[in-house]
Parts: sequence; C-alpha cells; structure tokens
Amino acid sequence: MVTIEPDVPTVAKRPAPVDAPEAYRQGDVLLVRERDGFSLPESARLVERDDAGRIVLAFGEATGHAHAVVDRDANLFEVQLGFRYLVVGGDGVDLLHEEHAPIRLRPGCYRVHRQREYRYTAWGQATGESQWVSD
Repeated sequence: MVTIEPDVPTVAKRPAPVDAPEAYRQGDVLLVRERDGFSLPESARLVERDDAGRIVLAFGEATGHAHAVVDRDANLFEVQLGFRYLVVGGDGVDLLHEEHAPIRLRPGCYRVHRQREYRYTAWGQATGESQWVSD
C-alpha cells in the first residue's frame, strides 16, 4: 500500500525542449548562447575593455559593481541598434560580479541582454519610458 503525504506538494518535472537556447542570468544581465555556426555581421565593432582590462557587460550605477569578464579569451562586439555579443574562445571564461556567484561560459557566441524597468502612471498605464535596472 502506498501512502501519499497530504502536505508534500508534487511537482511534475518536464525536460527542457531539445531546441531550448542555452541561457545564463546573473542579476540584471542575461546571456543567451547563439546556435553553432552563428556569425556576427560585418558591421560589428569591437568594444574596448575598461582601464582594468575587463569586458564590462553592465555597470551598477547604484553600487559601482560590474558584470565583467577579465579572461583574455573573450571579446565584446556591438552591432546595429546597440545589440551586443560576447564571443568566448579557448576553454571558456568566467562572468564575474561582486554580489553574485561566478558563471562559467563555454566557448561560443552569446547575445547580451540587460533587464529594463518600465515606468507606469498611477493608473497602471505604461508611459513608454524605460531605464536599465540599477544593480
């Protein structure tokens, strides 16, 4: 006879879809790995590292902390409309932040997304204004 505990919730676990993208979130930064064979457009321009030699994906205006890569096996590119891609080579790199655990990224090309927050009126209507989330 099987007894089911009434206070223990059961959760059905579904496997991730086969074609689900590989994605990593660290605070307000989301990295989505592009499919193998993806190539950047010719208009892509290399984004320079900061004075400390880091690739900064997002800088926290409130704290001064940064989501950054210090490994030399990566480069950040910007394309039209401000889209940014982190290209990782070698054995992979670590995405670092002072308040988050490091994330190991395997070689590949990652689209960089930053979380935005939108402004609303007191009645819940969007104003059309937005800003980057302050980390």
